Amino acid sequence: MKKALVAAALAAPLAIIPGTALATTSGGSTGGASASITLNTNAQYDTVGGEIQVGFVATCTGGEAGVIVAVKQDYPETPVAGDGASGNVVACDGKQHKGSVTVFGGLFDAGKAWADATLTVTDPDSLEVLKTAHDARTIYIRTA
Repeated sequence: MKKALVAAALAAPLAIIPGTALATTSGGSTGGASASITLNTNAQYDTVGGEIQVGFVATCTGGEAGVIVAVKQDYPETPVAGDGASGNVVACDGKQHKGSVTVFGGLFDAGKAWADATLTVTDPDSLEVLKTAHDARTIYIRTA
């Protein structure tokens, strides 16, 4: 009976409900590194439509780390589709850190947008990717 339940669970398709977060981690061949990232659900205008601040919480160990955040906003939230991406460094000391990325290049408006973040931990000497973490979700752009 247990074998049948395990087989059924493995055969079941993975469903992602729109508007929910998708967080994953993966690693390279080197052990000892860890990575975790979670995007904030709200973003803030810096200048009207030209750039936004997207916050995150990240934790990592085992190397040096950087985060890339991409944001895309489509009609009907904005009359002209907006998208942009940018990055920032993250302290990789095993502690949880709050940070943000200034995303440029969009014609963003207040409302919903899709954000996608990848945290990458690399070996500082060889630049080998040791671990990655990913989070993607609907965020809400707010005016100041």
